[in-house]
Amino acid sequence: MKRLDRYVIRELFVPTFTGTAIIALLFAANELINAFQQLNIQQVPGMAIAQLVLLRVPLWLSFTFPLGIALGSALAVSRLVREGELTAIRSAGVSVRRALLGVWITAILFAVGSYLIGEYVTPQAGKKHAQLSAEAFIVSSRPTFQSNVTFRLPPYMVFIREIRRIGDDKLALNDVVLVEMSGPREVAVFRAETGNYVGGKWNFSNPKVWMWQGDNLVEIARPAEVELNQEIDIAGFFESQRPEHVTIEELKKRIVTGKKAGLNVNELEMQLQSRYALPVSCVIFAMLSVVLAFRFSKASAFQGLMLSFSMALIYYNVHVVAITIFGPNRWVPAVLAPWLPVAAFAIAAFIGMWRLE
Repeated sequence: MKRLDRYVIRELFVPTFTGTAIIALLFAANELINAFQQLNIQQVPGMAIAQLVLLRVPLWLSFTFPLGIALGSALAVSRLVREGELTAIRSAGVSVRRALLGVWITAILFAVGSYLIGEYVTPQAGKKHAQLSAEAFIVSSRPTFQSNVTFRLPPYMVFIREIRRIGDDKLALNDVVLVEMSGPREVAVFRAETGNYVGGKWNFSNPKVWMWQGDNLVEIARPAEVELNQEIDIAGFFESQRPEHVTIEELKKRIVTGKKAGLNVNELEMQLQSRYALPVSCVIFAMLSVVLAFRFSKASAFQGLMLSFSMALIYYNVHVVAITIFGPNRWVPAVLAPWLPVAAFAIAAFIGMWRLE
């Protein structure tokens, strides 16, 4: 690495990392507001709330890295152009692409960092976040919690209309439905008007039980009481098993298993491709930011900065549209949907870089 490259990287360091940190703080603030809205903070320790926020930071970093490199590149390059430093470098016979090698190195490092965080840090942090969220929910259940609550209580899926907290280890339940898939075509449904949970025991008063085999209702029962001696798996109480909570290898296994079972795996395929597309966007954002910094350097650094930021917002909106509309509706193959904004912005970036020379 030559002195020129080190100089450019030093110019990038402060705006890039500052921009990344500021955007991450904005996401963290939003997460904090969400925690205050969802939990009774009088019942949850402040340290637990802080951990809930911090455990979400790795997920947001996957999105803030591309934004950070875009803002940093725009600010650094616009200063080099505006003060004539890049002009002096080019007059010495150095091409723009070579002069800005430090930008490309930084962008690639950010891309690798985004991938590694998404693959190794985010899944573990997501699982711990789900576990802590479950514990916080149990601790902070309001005296009357009016909501349709859904969670997993293996082997049951549980639907509860109302949960009331009574004491530290007891919950009063109203309008409860439990669904158990006991076999390939066997389903049991328990419904009770009231119930309670105390120390790992679920008790339902006067439940009605339906048993299905295939499309046939084979049994209806009305026992006086049903008790389930099953401890709550706090780690899985509200753990949603979202794709960001698993590694790429686990995502691939889910896709293979889902295809064998004849399930729709479009969402999983889009999530898998997004794991690759987001890191690549770091390099694309750096290239486009350089182009914009050159084009608007005579106006002001602020214009190039705002255009880079707007470019990033447009990218993420197109990304969301691609994975929520184009992919699910099969207007494009699911494996290509996350790459649509990457391809469009990459074409614009390469054309812009070519014209700079």
